[in-house]
Amino acid sequence: RQRRNADIRGSDLFFLNSLHSHNGQRTIEETEFLVSTCRGSAEKITGIFSFLGYCKSDHPKVHGESVSIKTIANRLSFCGLDHIMLFDLHKSQIAYYFTTHLGPLKGVDHIYLMRQLIEFAQKELDFECIAGLDDGSYKRNALIARYVGCKNVVFV
Repeated sequence: RQRRNADIRGSDLFFLNSLHSHNGQRTIEETEFLVSTCRGSAEKITGIFSFLGYCKSDHPKVHGESVSIKTIANRLSFCGLDHIMLFDLHKSQIAYYFTTHLGPLKGVDHIYLMRQLIEFAQKELDFECIAGLDDGSYKRNALIARYVGCKNVVFV
């Protein structure tokens, strides 16, 4: 169980976390922590999520199946955050699943870090091979390989 150890009244808070799909209970606990933080009268709370594990659940695959990322986006939209920052989402439209017009959430930013990583890799690293997790990532990895001057691209 997560608890605050300090008075946050009037503070600007930054909540940095990754929300992994393999532990749904933890995701619920984290949003409950955010709700209790908002009750602590913080001036502004910004959620910075480097990873959203439910991003590939962005549409139903069979009739009646839930859209998990939409459920997570709703929880985060209404738990009291003022602003959300997301990084390199699986699909850009996921940023629009967050509701900014009904609750306290004022904005959602989707930030692409891949360009900075590629620029760093071009200057600092030498690659023998670039590997991906599946055939879906192969196209993206092939493009990255071309940018960093690597000839070998594989997927597992």
